[in-house]
Amino acid sequence: MLQLFLMAFIFSFVSSITFALDEEIMDKQAITRYYNGFLLRSHKLLQEDLWVANGKIVAPQKKADREIDLKGQIIAPGYIDLQINGGFGVDFSNEPEKVEIVAKMLPQYGVTAFLPTLISLDSKTYKRNLHQIKPKRKETQAEILGIHLEGPFFSSEKVGAHNPHLIRTFEQIDSIDDFYGNLDHVKIITLAPELAQSSGIISYLKGKNIIVSAGHTNADYETTEKGVQEGIAMATHLFNAMPPLHHRTPGIVNAFLTNPNLFYSIIVDKVHVHPAMVHLAWKANPDGLILVTDAIAALGKPQGEYFLGGQEVVVDETTAFVKGTSTLAGSILSMDAAVRNFKEATHCTLIQAIECASLKPAKLLGIDSYKGTLNIGADADFIILNEDLFVQACYIAGKLAFKKN
Repeated sequence: MLQLFLMAFIFSFVSSITFALDEEIMDKQAITRYYNGFLLRSHKLLQEDLWVANGKIVAPQKKADREIDLKGQIIAPGYIDLQINGGFGVDFSNEPEKVEIVAKMLPQYGVTAFLPTLISLDSKTYKRNLHQIKPKRKETQAEILGIHLEGPFFSSEKVGAHNPHLIRTFEQIDSIDDFYGNLDHVKIITLAPELAQSSGIISYLKGKNIIVSAGHTNADYETTEKGVQEGIAMATHLFNAMPPLHHRTPGIVNAFLTNPNLFYSIIVDKVHVHPAMVHLAWKANPDGLILVTDAIAALGKPQGEYFLGGQEVVVDETTAFVKGTSTLAGSILSMDAAVRNFKEATHCTLIQAIECASLKPAKLLGIDSYKGTLNIGADADFIILNEDLFVQACYIAGKLAFKKN
């Protein structure tokens, strides 16, 4: 009798596991139709349905397993943040092993993918951190696309919030690989193009399919142009930590605003750059403008004291400063707020504002065939927005990652 009971129990237990697995498989293969909304596709808002199956956007089907009424809201590609130093109490430069804490929280701001950014550090710390942070795609959390290394090869006159004792020249290292360690997962490196030996470094990094961005630099116009010819494709947080526009010495800002083939990131938090200058940049080179947050550990946290790398940072309602100074230290900006601020500053269309945080960064990374778009075949990473561009829901790989209460 006991034997029969045990056999029945085991059969029931195994059956329940099998049923759960079947449910999981069915859920992944289920076809979902999102209807009664405005779909951002091909630079237009279209009254079309979005069909999703198996984590991808698919062509319209005969029948859906689930149907979700958007109630007139906007469905747009998820945001991609190319420069974020941390958030929710985590500083990537100090606690790289906690990167997934941030990845789980970013969907509330519409971010479906990002590049954890490491600021100026010593060689030993870079090697440790690069080992800890790896690309990762996981349902319901923002995808880690790779790493952005911001530093330490900067102008000593434009260090910003970076620790000046950690700033290096290329003449002080044996090789770029030896200094950083394994560069396999690095997508962007920000450096100053005026540094001696930068030409060879830029060409080398481009050959490794790493995007070279000019930043924390004192480069003049001619030096910037030379760097662009060698492979620089982007400027990091335009206007900040670089010479300002000047009618006799145009500098790096002019070089990037007059070349439609170049990208530049900009922090639109109403602190780093005056809205009028944001508007100027947009008018000059709209195709190249990418929104980034440059957010620090204080993102999503209350006012107080935090760290950015080895620097102590004091945060008030709107701004982060290096402790005891008036130097800006990243931001507490969320990406959805950046999109709203940008639209307000430039009077651009809703579509244009969204694309500066989705399609444009995807284009820079060369992944716009499946990210930053809602075209058929793309990853089902998308957000639901109201007409004021506030995030109502966020989906990653077709799974709900955030829903506003």
